[in-house]
Amino acid sequence: MVFSLEDQRVDTGSDGDYQDVIFKLTGATGKAVLLEEVINPAKDWTTSEGGKKFIDSLKPNLQKNTPPQDLQFDLKAIYQTGEAIELTSGKVIDGNGAIDLARIDFSLQKAGSQQTNLEGTTNFTADSQGFATFSYSLPALAAGTYELKAIAYDKAGATSNTVIKSFTVKEATVTPTPTPPTPTPPTPTPPTNTAPKNLQFDVLPAYKIGEQIIFTGGKVYDADGVDNLEKVEFYRMKEGGEWVKLINAENFIADSQGWGTFSYSLSDLSAGNYEVKAIAHDKAGDTSETVIKSFIVNETTTPTPTPPTPTPPTPTPPTPTPANQSPEKLQFSLPVTYKPNEAIQLTSTRVFDANGADNLAKVDFWLQKEGGEWTDISDATSFTPDSADDRWATFNYTLNGLDAGKYKLRGIAYDKSGAASDEAFSTLLVNSAPGNLQFRTLPLYTKGEKISFSGAKVFDSEGVGDIAKVDFWFQKEGGEKIEIANDVTEFTTDSNGFGRFKFSESLSALAPGRYQLSAIAYDKSGGASQVASEKFALISDPGEDGLSDEVRLAIVGAANIDSYPPEALAETKEWVVWLTPGQSSQELAARIGAIDRGDTGHIPNTFIWEFPEGINPKEVAAQLATIGGVEYAYPQVPVSLRLLHESKDKLYSTYQWNLKNANLPAAWDIINPATSQTVRGRGVTIGIVDDGLEYKHPDLASRYNPNLSWDFSDKR
Repeated sequence: MVFSLEDQRVDTGSDGDYQDVIFKLTGATGKAVLLEEVINPAKDWTTSEGGKKFIDSLKPNLQKNTPPQDLQFDLKAIYQTGEAIELTSGKVIDGNGAIDLARIDFSLQKAGSQQTNLEGTTNFTADSQGFATFSYSLPALAAGTYELKAIAYDKAGATSNTVIKSFTVKEATVTPTPTPPTPTPPTPTPPTNTAPKNLQFDVLPAYKIGEQIIFTGGKVYDADGVDNLEKVEFYRMKEGGEWVKLINAENFIADSQGWGTFSYSLSDLSAGNYEVKAIAHDKAGDTSETVIKSFIVNETTTPTPTPPTPTPPTPTPPTPTPANQSPEKLQFSLPVTYKPNEAIQLTSTRVFDANGADNLAKVDFWLQKEGGEWTDISDATSFTPDSADDRWATFNYTLNGLDAGKYKLRGIAYDKSGAASDEAFSTLLVNSAPGNLQFRTLPLYTKGEKISFSGAKVFDSEGVGDIAKVDFWFQKEGGEKIEIANDVTEFTTDSNGFGRFKFSESLSALAPGRYQLSAIAYDKSGGASQVASEKFALISDPGEDGLSDEVRLAIVGAANIDSYPPEALAETKEWVVWLTPGQSSQELAARIGAIDRGDTGHIPNTFIWEFPEGINPKEVAAQLATIGGVEYAYPQVPVSLRLLHESKDKLYSTYQWNLKNANLPAAWDIINPATSQTVRGRGVTIGIVDDGLEYKHPDLASRYNPNLSWDFSDKR
C-alpha cells in the first residue's frame, strides 16, 4: 500500500498536492482515505507523464500467467457394480505453481446417454517434481460403458488439455461359497477400510473482533459411506503461539454425491493472524489429508474525537468518509458444454464486498468467441446478501443465443464508488454432438471375410469438418466388447450435409457365433452420438462357391421364427443346422434329444435335425444357441407360394397360350417369405432355343445379350 502525505494541515493553507512525502508499506493492514478523494485537481500529479511512470514503478511485478498443462490420471479398465471408482496418479503442472490452480472439472457420459457434469476437485498438493497432485473418486455406478472427461483451470480461467478416459462397469458376479472340508466355518475376513479424503472447507481472509468465524463448504468423502465418518478434528494457532485443540465436528449429512457435509464456527478470538488445521477420522481410525487455512482478526477502531479549542475558533474539518474497499473474490461457474441457443445459467455465483453487499453496483460481463474480439454484454445488477454474512452476495445471470464455438466469459465486480474487483474467467463450449449415425451390414458372414461397407453416414450441425472419428467395436452375444483398433477418421460431405465414410475390418480373428457391430461418432470437442448397431452372424465354411447376397438374406430370413405363421411353425419338426467343420452331427443332435437325418446336400456342414413333435420352436432355438459347434440354425417350415400378379398383356392372353400350358405364370411375382423380396432370378442368364425371337420387344430389349446369341436360321 502506498501513502502520500501533505506538509500542511488542510485548515491552514495547504495546497493539496499530496506529493511532499510518499512512502510504501507492505504486509500492513489499516484504513486510509483514497488519494483521488482529497487531492487538489489543479495539483494532481498522478495524471502527468512522470506521475504515471512513478505509480507504475510502485506496482508489483506481476508474473505472466501460464495455463495448466499435462493433466493426467489413471483408471482401471473394468469395475464391478457397487465398487468405488478411484482415480490414481492424478496430477497436473502449472508454471505459476500449484497455488495458482483453481479446480479440475469432471463430466461423465454413459454410452447412449447425455453427458453429466460432476462436482470437481479443488485440493492440490505440490510434489517434488513440480506437479500438483490430486485425488478424486466417483460413487458406485450402474453397469455400462462410460467416459470420464477432465479439464484443469487456474485462477485466471486458463485451461489445460482435455483428458478423456473410458472404462466399463460390469454386474458383480456372486461366487458360491464352497462347502468347507470341516464343520467349523472359516473366520470371515474383515472388509478393507478406505480412509477419508478430499477434506474441504473455506474461511474469509479477514474478520473483525467479536465477529463469528463461520466455515463454509465443509465436506469430506469416505468411500465406505458417510456413516463410517467419526469426526473432523480442529486445531488453531495464533501467530507466535502453539497449536490449540478445538472441539470436533461430529455431525455429518450425506449430500447427493455421497460426500459427508458438516458445519463449524469459531468465536471470541482476539486480534491477530491465525491458522486453523483440520483432519478427518473414520471409525476405523484412518485419517484424511491435513487441511490448513489462514485468516486475520482485525481490531475494531473507533476514531478519538478532537476536543474543541476555546480561542480562536477553528473550523471543524469534515468527518472523513470511511475508506471504501474494492469488491473481491468474484466467483462463478459454468458446465463445460452447451447446445447452440441453449439458455446458459451461471452457477455458484458469489462476490465479497467488505463494505456490505448493498455497496455492490454491478458485475460487468464480457464474452469472447475463439478467434474473435471481446464483446461487452449485459451486466448483473441485482444482488442477494448472504444470510450468514451480508458482506457476501449471490446473483443470477443467464447467457442466451450463442451459436456453436468455444467461448471465454470474463466478469469484473464494481461497487457504487466505481472500485473494481479482480477479473474472473470461465470457459464454455457451445456444441451439438454428432447424430443420425447410420451404416448397414449383411446379416451373415463367413470366417475369413471382411465386413465392409461404404456410404455410411453421420451428421454434425457444426459441419463435417467438426467430426473427429467414428469408433467401432464388436460384441459377441452374451460376451465382452471387442475393440477395433482403427477408427474411421476420413469423411466426405454429401449434398445433404452428411459426412460419408467407408469401413472395412477382417473377421478372421472372431469365432463363429452371433455378433453385433456397434459405433459411436465423436466430434472434435468430445461430443458423442448415440450408439448405432447392426447384428450379424458368423459361420465357418460356406463351400467352394461361397454365398451370394441373396442366399445370405434367405438364410437369415429363415432363422427369424417370428416371421412364420404360428400354426405352420408349431407343426415343424425339422431344423437345418450349420455345424463347425469336424463336429459330429449325430453326437450334437443327441445332446438335446434330436435325431440327425443327414446332411442337406446343398451347403457343406449343414444337416437336418428332427425334434420331438409338439416341442416349442423358441425352446429349440434357445437350446441350439447353447451348443458349442452349432453355428446357425433355422426351422424347415413349409411355405405355400401364391401368385400375386398375372400379366394383362394382350399378346399373352391371346397368342402366348404355351406359357399357360407350361404353368409358367406360377413363377411370376412370387414373394420369398424369408427375404420379403420377389423371386426375379437376379444374376441368372436364360438360354432360349426357338425358331424365332423378337429381341427388340420392349420386354426384352434391355435384357437381351447379343454377345451370347446366335441365329441358327440365317447364319449357317
